[in-house]
Amino acid sequence: MGHKIRSQSSAPSKKTKNDKKEEPEKPDENSRAAKQEARKQAREIRQQGRTIVAQSNSWTGKLPGSLLHEYCQKQKWNKVQYDMHKQKDGFVATAVLSWKNPKTQEVITVKIHPPTSLVKPQETPIEARHYAATFALHSIAFDKNIHMVLPSNHKALWRELEDARKEMVKQNPYKAKLKFTSNPFAAVLEKRKEDEQRARERHSIEAEEKKIKKPTIVIGNGNHVNNSDETNTGHRISNQLRKESSVRFPRKVWQNAVMMDLEPRTRVLIDDAIRHHIDWSEGDENGNKQVDYVLILEEIGFRKSHVEEALQYTSTFADSLEWLIFHVPEDDLPPVFAKNDEDSHVRLKITKNIKKEHQIETLCQGSCSRNEASTALDTCDGNIVKAAVKLTNRLVEFKSIEKCQSSEESWNEERESLNAIFANRVLDSLGHADDAYEILLEPEGFLQSGGKHMLSLRAYRSDNYPCDICGLQVVVKDPSYRLPKYINMSILTQLLKFIMKSDLTGMPYLYSCIDWLESNISCIIADPGPLYDLSSRNNAVSIRRTDSSTAIDSSSSQSHTRHKGRGNGQRSDKLLSSMKEMYAKRAVSRELKDSLSKRAALPAWKKMKELVNTIQSNRASIVTGETGSGKSTQIVQFILDALCQSGDFSTNIICTQPRRISAIGLAERVSAERVSKCGEEVGYIIRGENRASRSTRISFVTTGVLLRMIQSIYAVSENTDKGFFEHVGYIFVDEVHERSIDSDFLLIILKKILHKFPHLHVVLMSATIDLKTFEGFFKTKNAVSGPAHVHISGRMFPIQDFYLDTILPELNFTVKTPRDEIIKPRADSRYFQDGNINYDLLTLLVRYVDKQLTNVGSDGSILVFLPGVMEITKCLNKINDTGSFWGLALHSGVSSADQRKVFNRAPLGKRKIVASTNIAETSVTIPDVVAVIDTGRVKSIRYDVTSDTTKLVESWSSRAEIAQRRGRAGRVREGLCYRLFTHDTEENTMLAQPIPEIKRTPLGAVYLVVKAMGISDVYRFLLDGLDPPRRENVENAKQTLTEVGALRNDKLTALGKYLSMLPTDIKSGKILIFSTLFGCVESGLTLASVGVTNSPFLRSREVRDQVKIAQNKFSHGEGDLMAILNAFNAYSELTTSAQKRHFIEDNYLSRNALRDIQSTRSQYMADLEDLGFLPMGYSKHEDKFPVFNRNSQNFAILRAISTAALYPHIARVEPPDPKYLSSGFGSIVMDPDVRKIKYWIRNEEYIKKRLEGRDARDDNLLPATRAFLHPSSTFFSFSGFSEEVSQNDIKMDSDGNYVYAPTIPNAGGSSVSSSPLSASFIAYDSSQTTTKLYLHGATPTSVLALLLFDGDISYDLSSTSSGRPSPGIVMDSWLPIRTWCKNAVMIMKLRRLLDKFLDKRLSTPLYGEQNEENIDDEGILSSDIMTTIERVLSIERR
Repeated sequence: MGHKIRSQSSAPSKKTKNDKKEEPEKPDENSRAAKQEARKQAREIRQQGRTIVAQSNSWTGKLPGSLLHEYCQKQKWNKVQYDMHKQKDGFVATAVLSWKNPKTQEVITVKIHPPTSLVKPQETPIEARHYAATFALHSIAFDKNIHMVLPSNHKALWRELEDARKEMVKQNPYKAKLKFTSNPFAAVLEKRKEDEQRARERHSIEAEEKKIKKPTIVIGNGNHVNNSDETNTGHRISNQLRKESSVRFPRKVWQNAVMMDLEPRTRVLIDDAIRHHIDWSEGDENGNKQVDYVLILEEIGFRKSHVEEALQYTSTFADSLEWLIFHVPEDDLPPVFAKNDEDSHVRLKITKNIKKEHQIETLCQGSCSRNEASTALDTCDGNIVKAAVKLTNRLVEFKSIEKCQSSEESWNEERESLNAIFANRVLDSLGHADDAYEILLEPEGFLQSGGKHMLSLRAYRSDNYPCDICGLQVVVKDPSYRLPKYINMSILTQLLKFIMKSDLTGMPYLYSCIDWLESNISCIIADPGPLYDLSSRNNAVSIRRTDSSTAIDSSSSQSHTRHKGRGNGQRSDKLLSSMKEMYAKRAVSRELKDSLSKRAALPAWKKMKELVNTIQSNRASIVTGETGSGKSTQIVQFILDALCQSGDFSTNIICTQPRRISAIGLAERVSAERVSKCGEEVGYIIRGENRASRSTRISFVTTGVLLRMIQSIYAVSENTDKGFFEHVGYIFVDEVHERSIDSDFLLIILKKILHKFPHLHVVLMSATIDLKTFEGFFKTKNAVSGPAHVHISGRMFPIQDFYLDTILPELNFTVKTPRDEIIKPRADSRYFQDGNINYDLLTLLVRYVDKQLTNVGSDGSILVFLPGVMEITKCLNKINDTGSFWGLALHSGVSSADQRKVFNRAPLGKRKIVASTNIAETSVTIPDVVAVIDTGRVKSIRYDVTSDTTKLVESWSSRAEIAQRRGRAGRVREGLCYRLFTHDTEENTMLAQPIPEIKRTPLGAVYLVVKAMGISDVYRFLLDGLDPPRRENVENAKQTLTEVGALRNDKLTALGKYLSMLPTDIKSGKILIFSTLFGCVESGLTLASVGVTNSPFLRSREVRDQVKIAQNKFSHGEGDLMAILNAFNAYSELTTSAQKRHFIEDNYLSRNALRDIQSTRSQYMADLEDLGFLPMGYSKHEDKFPVFNRNSQNFAILRAISTAALYPHIARVEPPDPKYLSSGFGSIVMDPDVRKIKYWIRNEEYIKKRLEGRDARDDNLLPATRAFLHPSSTFFSFSGFSEEVSQNDIKMDSDGNYVYAPTIPNAGGSSVSSSPLSASFIAYDSSQTTTKLYLHGATPTSVLALLLFDGDISYDLSSTSSGRPSPGIVMDSWLPIRTWCKNAVMIMKLRRLLDKFLDKRLSTPLYGEQNEENIDDEGILSSDIMTTIERVLSIERR
């Protein structure tokens, strides 16, 4: 109890120091509790914040803000700051990163703004800050796995941000590169550097523009009114100008573009040719112009009077623009077309006589040219006053009769009077105070420049003034203005006429001149007169558009004239009566009765009534007949006789033949059977030859000619003259089984026009027709069945067949191997199975057959079928060596006279051997053939898709073709048929029918043929064919043909018209046509053949260097194609087999390739002769026609022709900066390193986008793409050259400059020069992509050749508003060429003249074996146009 009391009393009673110290213990406990509570609350807040940020109660990891802070610390960046923005929907934060540049001490700040589409406003600032941190982390560390440690909601945001980044990389890689980077400060510095560089370039361009001399203002050219209406119109016109100017290129591209300038003599040549021959109204006329381009031309800067004059001659914007550029004098052209010094090659001029140069400049201030001023000074011994008087008097014919006694006194008195009248306007001139002075003019209605006088009249005293004409000049005083010389001359000429008309001479007349000038000069400047009158002083020839409708092209007129005399139109009553009398008279003649008795023996005679009834009672019929049945000669006569017996002498019959030779042969034979002359009752019409008259009833025509006849009915409007076909009752299509393009198209058209002519009957004839193919082709909707069919059995004698496996043992044929071994080849050997023709075997077989026929007493002929012209030549050369045979060739290139020889009997003691192509299968029947030797081979055109060329391919004939050949042996007696192939080859290798031509022809060639028929919608026409193509392919073919110059506005050019006639691809066809025009036929035949065969140089890796040396030996720097041409020419000049063998081995050539070139050349030559492009006797007598090979060694022209053929395969050559070598001659320019030369070809994707009307820039496509020259090219330099320069390595070029041209040792120890590529462009044969895009077959070419032959040219008018000259022209929307636009106009018009001459030259076939003088009586081969073009190509070799 006491303890308790003590305890109770002790606490309050004892008050010591210690007790005082212990008093605050209660507050300390409270403080600790408060801190603990605060920490607890802070943890709860952080947890709540973490929960809010991570949207999860269980998240324990780091938050985005902390991760961003740590990342910045590691990068040694400053602390992250955040800009917070409160918006309507919540808070949005932006992370602000900063870094202090240790070099400059600059603090660079980068704000990373999150996209609102992905990062939405948040409810709290903390959420907004962490979302901003997540976005910032993704921007600087997207390539790291930081998102793996983020909360799930931020991880989801990261994925969305990554998807957005990848999309940006696809759409805009440059922007993505700047926005997403691990070092944003480096990106800022890089962007800043690029901006500074662009600013420097912009300032540099502006400084250069300030240095450039601005074009002077042409006096009187245009009025600029500052009102809103004119401004709006100007904007509209400027927009249209941008459309007209096609594609535009940056200034830097133009600075690096190729420059083309014409030498003065070249420009004179072209200008003269254009003024004498061009027809400016050749463009398409379009009355409803889409754009009022008159305003556009005025906006460009042309005078209104000139624009109105241009419209009289042209009908399109392009034609009007070119007319103005060509006719408006150079000093009056708008600034955009003014000639710039940069448009010309730099020429350094050193003047020795400074005084004379100053005098020339003074005289040129008037209306004369430099040449006129210099000549006048030379004539007047350097006296400028007398020269000025002489130049003035050249404009007027005036002879002074009166002699002035005080000329000098009158001159001075007048000057004093003028000085008193005009005060300060009379000035001394050029220091000649006594003999020359000038008076400042103040013309009426003429605004002076800044209060200054703009014009003055300068007068020079003449010896007899005022009784003669003194020297007068109208001079521009303000150097900012200029007066075009032709206007100056017009003013002066009219002034002189005023002086003479007013009879002012005899008294001082300068005051009257001043008064007249001030009254009239403004009117003359406003309307200086027509440009055409100026052109007529140079004998220009032009046709106004209003009269163009009556102008008829010469070639079309000739064509119309040739067809006009066909004699198939309306016949007069008198002519019909005469025809009836002649028919009745012949019917009772003995000759006709004898002919009928012979005809009655033919199988067709027995079916005469059935044939006539079937054909006349059906709109379409099919007649099949075996060989020798008489279907080609008799059925047309049956129908004609039936018409005549019914009293019908108006209806005509047409029979088509696939070849010219068959049309002629059948017409002559049927004429003979009807006892009449060819050209009367029966005639023929082939291209360039018409043997028909008004009385002709049966016309044998080639299929192509009939197509041209029918095309007007099918393709043109209802107003077309149908008189010709109103009298045609029957059209026979013979040999329809051959399925040529012409025959297929003919059937389509005939089917479509049958309903237009109810009386027309169509008859298809063939020996081996596939009825299923034509079944239902002419079947109408209401018809139950297709065309009626009649078959005629043949009249063939038995034929005995011998195959190769029987022939070889019978002949005991042996061959000698290279090892001198004698072997007997087997019929199933690889050699024969591949279709090789052994001419020794062929010769031995001919002799064997001759012996067999002789033993049985037969004098019949032997017909040998061979694939081509070259094989025929080889065969006959072998056979004719024996002397006991009469060998004759038969193919499409043989003249008519030689063709007739095959029907004659052989000379006594000889047997006739006819070596023929497949032309003798059906087209020609030789009556006395008793034996046929069939090689089983045929040559046909095949399309190679990979190389986009057609090739003349030798292959096995079809079974239908060899059956036709076999039938030629059994016409007159039992026949023999020797087949140089096995029966197994016939059954298992040969096709049943030949492949239709349309299936083995490129679509471009088909398109040309259809357009040549006059069809406007090609795709719609082809839809009716057996194999219709896709529309896209047809459009691509159209675009290609437009690019190569065969089409213009979807209409055939002259080039396209004649390309459609050649059985070749477009490339080879262009070479053949242009080589015919330019007189390099032999070289052209080789180049065209090389285009469809392989290069004869070996392609073996083992001998690659040796082949390169051989190629360079033949190239001479002219390119790969010229190397092949030179090698082939050298090979062709060799005569012996040993020489040829050594040549092939030494130069690494392929014998087979050379043989293919020879074979193709022979075929091409025959084609050219067949079409009449070459005379019929050319192949035999080339020496008679030197005009056709006048340029065969002119490589400038050959390269230009190759360029024309290979277009658009053109590459721009961009050489590196030149390097120099020190030598005894000074610094020598080295050839550029081939590895550093860049080649640019057009980007086909870019061109495709533009054709589709889409902006290629949207897909970041550039007009050109880079390519590389293939190492096999002669321009691909050898490696390992020594850097030491010897004197032999330095040569002088054509311009007199020393160049470095090292030599290369070849295999023989000698040396050849390398082939440096100095041309601005190359034409290449093909391209192939392996590791790179390589170009093969390079041929250097000039800018002029490129512009002259191919491509669409547009003018860059983008600088119109700025007043700067146009930088140049753009070719085919991808190739900029820096030149004066007038140069381009002249080249374009020269191209039109070439097309015009081409039409004139090729529209007149050279049939018959004429000599050169007879051919060129009417200037067919020679023309000043061609002379001009040849000279231009030879002069301009750059």
